[in-house]
Amino acid sequence: MSKIRVFISSAMSELENEREIAEEAIKELYLDPVMFEGFPAMDKFVEDAYLEEVKKCNLFLLLLWKDFTEAVEREYNTAVENDIPALVFEKQLKVGENRSQKLDTFLGKKIERGKIKEVPFYKEFRSLKDLKGGIKRGLSTTISRKLLEPVLTTSSVEDISKMALSIVERAKRRLLVISKTPIILFGPRPYDSEFKRHQEKEFYDTIINWVEKMVEDDSRRCLYLYSYRDSKKEMKNYRLDERVKTNIEKFKEIEEKTQCRFELSSTSEYPGKILVGDNRFGIWFRGPKDKVISIFQTDENISKSMMDLFYLYRGASAKTVNELLAELDIEH
Repeated sequence: MSKIRVFISSAMSELENEREIAEEAIKELYLDPVMFEGFPAMDKFVEDAYLEEVKKCNLFLLLLWKDFTEAVEREYNTAVENDIPALVFEKQLKVGENRSQKLDTFLGKKIERGKIKEVPFYKEFRSLKDLKGGIKRGLSTTISRKLLEPVLTTSSVEDISKMALSIVERAKRRLLVISKTPIILFGPRPYDSEFKRHQEKEFYDTIINWVEKMVEDDSRRCLYLYSYRDSKKEMKNYRLDERVKTNIEKFKEIEEKTQCRFELSSTSEYPGKILVGDNRFGIWFRGPKDKVISIFQTDENISKSMMDLFYLYRGASAKTVNELLAELDIEH
């Protein structure tokens, strides 16, 4: 198994000794430090190289003192956008030392009276000894909470809805949805009423918003699979033919605009409800007395493997509008 990678970020004009201490602390935990000093010669623009390395890391370590450069800000924003946990260490000022206004503004937004507002871990330090100990404790705590999060098993409808919604909301790069019947084609239930179930409506709106953003955001990839046999039964029971036809055509247009980064397809053998994001996945199955039980876990490698596996499962290529309509006995 590859080591957990930790990106070290700070203004290059300061904190040279602190960067070395951070590297030592990370290595002593048998993790892999990633920092500018260790980059090989690259053909890419330097800034692009930084940001690519940030995206490949599991944790982001931010060291702050007097300055907050644009490069550091971009690295931090890239970590946040890619759902990478950030640990912030702020060096305390001595008499006569001053921070830039930009750094004061940043800290004011993220930290308030020593309390964390928007970062998973924050600590002040002055000595190198304090920094080293803080980094070790911070990394150990964050890894246990974020990267080695225990499996959550629940049959609570409220918990299942919250976790499913969080997977979609936190996904920035990839999304896999496998469902018995496609909410993006049918809409939230009850189908025949304007008063929709709150949880279904919220999930529906979030999925639609995620997919529509793909037209402008070429870093996103989505596969949506549904059971055409179960969908056909549901569709006939509620007379949803026209709605489904309109929505299939709509989403196939999105598929074309995104050059198949978004893909809507169907399967005859329904494998169960599955939802996969960037680093978290959920699996639903029937339990005793018709209870639905869900398992949620955070694991980026498994999430990526599941995404790749179901691209193979759905077949070699996407189905056309006519093929999807024919499966559901809808005339084109």
